[in-house]
Amino acid sequence: MTKALIFDFDGTMIDSEWLFYESINNYLMEQFHYQIPFAEYQQGVGTAAELSFYERLSQDIGQPIDAESFAQQIVVDQKRNYAEAKLRPGIGELIELARQQQWKIGVVSNSEMLELAYYFDSHPTIKKQIDVFVTIDDLQLGKPDPEGYLLCLNRLMVEHAVVIEDSPVGAQAAVAAGLETYVYPNKLTKEMTFPPEVREFRQVQELFNHQYKKA
Repeated sequence: MTKALIFDFDGTMIDSEWLFYESINNYLMEQFHYQIPFAEYQQGVGTAAELSFYERLSQDIGQPIDAESFAQQIVVDQKRNYAEAKLRPGIGELIELARQQQWKIGVVSNSEMLELAYYFDSHPTIKKQIDVFVTIDDLQLGKPDPEGYLLCLNRLMVEHAVVIEDSPVGAQAAVAAGLETYVYPNKLTKEMTFPPEVREFRQVQELFNHQYKKA
């Protein structure tokens, strides 16, 4: 029987993808009178392609971006927004029920641990419920590579887990790791195409009932 529940963080546990999108566009509008088209930003949701981010933006704008100044402003916004963020509907209940069933809980993210800390350090009660964090700091390859999920399984010391993801890229990683995957799209990802192997997350109890029917 499944004994672990693994969450993606950005866009799954909290609606941070939209906050990040707004923060980027606020900076770009102020500095360059430019905004990233919604569809273009969607293409990068959940990926680990940060190394080319400033380069791509510079090409779109037609002039170089001060990456240090840009990053500093994003950090200021992240600290404020993440500290104030609430769990998406159903996530708190999932954590509570998983604990009642004595499941272990992990988080696998393409973000750095420093970024996750902006949220979890402001929400210590939730942080205490997480047994294992795996971030891009721990990995050679981010999602859609399954490395993060496989490492999380190893650290949780379980062979199988249920995964909750919000993006196709993250779902691909979980499916490639051989894990049962539920998708919980947000307004950035709800129109995207997900792998056919995934199930849609609708209700908290439904997820656990499905596990016990399989047992």
